[in-house]
Amino acid sequence: MSSRSDRIRAWFPLPFVAIVVLLVVLIFVTPNLVSTQAGGLCSEAQLLVDWSAGPSVNLTHFYVRGICTVRYDSIMLGLGTNVSAPGVFSPPASSNSLNFTNVTWWNQSIVASATTPVTPIALNVSAVYIDSSLNTARFTGTYAFDVSGGRLYYQSYPSGSGGIPSIPVSSLPLTLLLAETT
Repeated sequence: MSSRSDRIRAWFPLPFVAIVVLLVVLIFVTPNLVSTQAGGLCSEAQLLVDWSAGPSVNLTHFYVRGICTVRYDSIMLGLGTNVSAPGVFSPPASSNSLNFTNVTWWNQSIVASATTPVTPIALNVSAVYIDSSLNTARFTGTYAFDVSGGRLYYQSYPSGSGGIPSIPVSSLPLTLLLAETT
């Protein structure tokens, strides 16, 4: 080795150079990961499902919000009660037979919420985000829920095979990411 490369290595050791390069890459990549542009991670909408019970309380709570704190142009929640017979959760294979009669809209909102004592219940969700460049991202989801025997059963549409997922109510809230649609 030459004395010149030894002098350079003394001032710029390889681990130090690698760390600096990694930090520079992260500085340029991170703003794209947490961008508030339409379709970016921060504009992604999610549905949170919670349940509370007590002597006179048996309520299912639904919240629609972003992964980051963003304001949606509009959020729509539609509730439907024609999911299945009470006591036996057997949601229809297709959401086409569900009727969403109780529909509420929120405009220029950060979060939307609905609470219902009725189960089973169907939920139709839509959130529209418009960024500062007027690009639009729409997030949607259709679900059926039932709380029975200390478990939350749910079906998302279009439904996949594999049965109806469930989780203990003690593990709630449940977070479901809404699908981005065009």
